[in-house]
Amino acid sequence: MKGKGDGGNRNLKARLAKWLDEFKLAGLGILGLTKQPRFWVIFAVVFVIFGTLLSMFTSGFSAFNLFFASDFGGKMSVIASAFLALFGVGRNFGDFFLTFSLTMLQALLIAMIVMIYRHRREKQRTGRRRGAKRGRQRQETDSKKRGADGQGQDAEKQDTDAVQNAGIAAFLALLGSGCPTCGTTLITPLLSAVVGGGSYAIAGTVSGVITTIAIIIMILSIKKLGVESYVIMLEKQRAARLSKKEADGQSN
Repeated sequence: MKGKGDGGNRNLKARLAKWLDEFKLAGLGILGLTKQPRFWVIFAVVFVIFGTLLSMFTSGFSAFNLFFASDFGGKMSVIASAFLALFGVGRNFGDFFLTFSLTMLQALLIAMIVMIYRHRREKQRTGRRRGAKRGRQRQETDSKKRGADGQGQDAEKQDTDAVQNAGIAAFLALLGSGCPTCGTTLITPLLSAVVGGGSYAIAGTVSGVITTIAIIIMILSIKKLGVESYVIMLEKQRAARLSKKEADGQSN
């Protein structure tokens, strides 16, 4: 019994160590992405759009009703108020921190997806150009093409999974948005159709559970993409070293 218990503890420690290593590598991968200006452009765009929408959803449908009932100036005022609320203006600290954190995670996730997708597309185009220049034999070309097609399909599947996870997390974040302290959430009308007048009593709890699930999905997706970003960073460094060696050899 003691041996089995020790074995279980070792397995648990090994899994925890693996998770910590993956988070460390993911952090290095994210740090590498932040050195690229394009990453910050995508991050900023997603942050503004998703954060403003999330702030508007925190009041249920009232902000949208006011938006559609107002003139152009009123619409701009609603959008400006929602954007400022993203930074805590007119909102208590708890609601501000939750909304801001969700927006940061979602913007980071989408920016990573776009950057990795662009890298894969550029890599595929570079591979095609090199293959055309070298004039490989037909048999070798067909064999490598089949292997590349398989890798491309795997990469496309990973991209699809990442986009799906981002979409699910965004939907849950919007669905769970609201004011937990006052019981006004986006899902209150849905709950009222099921439990009637007791919907306001449980809306905050259900909203918290949904939001927690959204955060978990975002964090796990970011970890996976972060590790992939780290691998891509190592590939780029290796390619740069090889190019430098080839250039030095030609110069000599």
